Amino acid sequence: MRHLPWFDGSAALVAAILVLVARSQLSAFYGVSECWLVVLGGVNMLYAAGALTFAAQARRSAEWLATLVFANAIWSVVCAILCVYLSLHGQVLAAVHMTLEGAFVLFLARLERRYRGDILTSSKRA
Repeated sequence: MRHLPWFDGSAALVAAILVLVARSQLSAFYGVSECWLVVLGGVNMLYAAGALTFAAQARRSAEWLATLVFANAIWSVVCAILCVYLSLHGQVLAAVHMTLEGAFVLFLARLERRYRGDILTSSKRA
């Protein structure tokens, strides 16, 4: 699990790039504005920057890891709220996207919390 922060940050970066590059197509497919997708991609890009910076540190901070876990947990709640909102407005495909993203980041938060010790100590011997 020592590479989990690299996976987490890379997943956020890939998601950001895909959403930002395909925002016109996704806007039509999901029935949401491109602006909404730019915000979604931007949030993922910001998280990716933080997670990858953390992953690259020679000495990983417990506080920084806790912040990443908290950010993932909060984002999963935001995704759930957006899922309900989008569902109520008939944007089912966008709601499914947010449900899957929320479940994924919550799963990552749980793994990062569970393997906290390995993530923090492995950076010293990696």
